[in-house]
Amino acid sequence: YLGLGIMKQKGRAFKESIEVLLEGIDCFPDSQDLNICLGLSYMNLGDYDKALEHFLKFPDSKDALHHAATCYKELGDAEKESAYLEKCHNLEQDLT
Repeated sequence: YLGLGIMKQKGRAFKESIEVLLEGIDCFPDSQDLNICLGLSYMNLGDYDKALEHFLKFPDSKDALHHAATCYKELGDAEKESAYLEKCHNLEQDLT
């Protein structure tokens, strides 16, 4: 599912990518990779609220936090953008 979803994304077929990735998430709901990839497809369609649903499932993921911050930026919520960038930074510090 992930590979096909990524191929659809690369071909800029974001709606088709979402369909494939949603099927994958039905089978593997806790897959961080599937959820992040799905969130990115939603972002590419400008659906930042939907994207956030998938990124916020993984509060310990630097990638998910970074993408969530970008969504908040696009939604015009500078306070949440800043908070998520700080969480991302703190997570990076904890890993070093």
